[in-house]
Amino acid sequence: MIEEPLGWLRYRKRRIFLLFALWANLHGSVLLGLGTLAVYAALEGSGPRWRLRDLGVALLGTCMTPRGPDGLVEPLRYIGRGLGQDPGLLKIVTEWQALDWTSSLGLLVALYLLAALGGAILGAQRPKAAALVVALGFGVAASLQVRHIPLLVLAAAPLAGLALSDLAGASLGRRLKGLKRLHDQARGGPELLGLALLLSLCMVRSDGRTYLGLIGEESLESLSSRAYPEGLVQELQRRGRAAPPRLIASFNWGGALIWAGGPYSKVFVDQRVDCYPTPVAEDYITLRWMKPGWEGVLAHWKPDALAFAPTEPLAQALRDSESWKVSWEDEEAVLLVPTP
Repeated sequence: MIEEPLGWLRYRKRRIFLLFALWANLHGSVLLGLGTLAVYAALEGSGPRWRLRDLGVALLGTCMTPRGPDGLVEPLRYIGRGLGQDPGLLKIVTEWQALDWTSSLGLLVALYLLAALGGAILGAQRPKAAALVVALGFGVAASLQVRHIPLLVLAAAPLAGLALSDLAGASLGRRLKGLKRLHDQARGGPELLGLALLLSLCMVRSDGRTYLGLIGEESLESLSSRAYPEGLVQELQRRGRAAPPRLIASFNWGGALIWAGGPYSKVFVDQRVDCYPTPVAEDYITLRWMKPGWEGVLAHWKPDALAFAPTEPLAQALRDSESWKVSWEDEEAVLLVPTP
């Protein structure tokens, strides 16, 4: 007896359950997947019963975490804490900022969304209402936080593929017989992948200059100090056990400094913003931007050293203070320690 390739995974419900159980244990964005299924269950005209069943199976899989059903609510609490009225680290994380539609990146996103929606609506094949709602929903999400732009590209891809299939599908299918069947099944998938590859080759050169121009940088080297202050990393490694045990540094440097100074030097915050309690985030923001009470934050935590860019107002203020002195410095970072 020959066993089928997928075995027991050939059943749709089992695949959905495993997918959402794994997704829920990896990232809170599993709620976006549930929302997409809910839209299709509500608007899809054919087979509403099995779509509702898929949603129920996905909900059950999402609850298969150490938090159980509470895992459905925790991502919303996390976003509320980070973006609410109280200070939160998410407010200073680049990927959580709103998209500037007037910027080069914003114009590219708008062009892609309009081309996908317009091409699908005006094309010979009418898109499904659920696909339109999902694309528009992710368009709103990308407008609120730039971290959702890749998800918007994926959500609008079926519409873009539908439009492109009307333009190039038939001729391409006849010329490339090997892609004919794939084209019929994916409804424009090969054309969409080819267009994406073509755009990526046109927009990003081998030296990365076109991409850097979009984000306002001049060279690849100018990006390094944001997340990897090389000189400071080497200095902490050189000091070893003599490195400052408790270090408050720019949270963008946290990962590099943990790797460089651990286990002898511990940072106050790092890029994993969800690992830190709200009071810690509030104190970091107060200190970093020298808001009222920032001196009290220093007095409360009593760090052994501070590490920020030399151009930061906090670094400049403490450099002129009698309570702090420069222990080490280069063009990217300055290490300040309390005056004995």
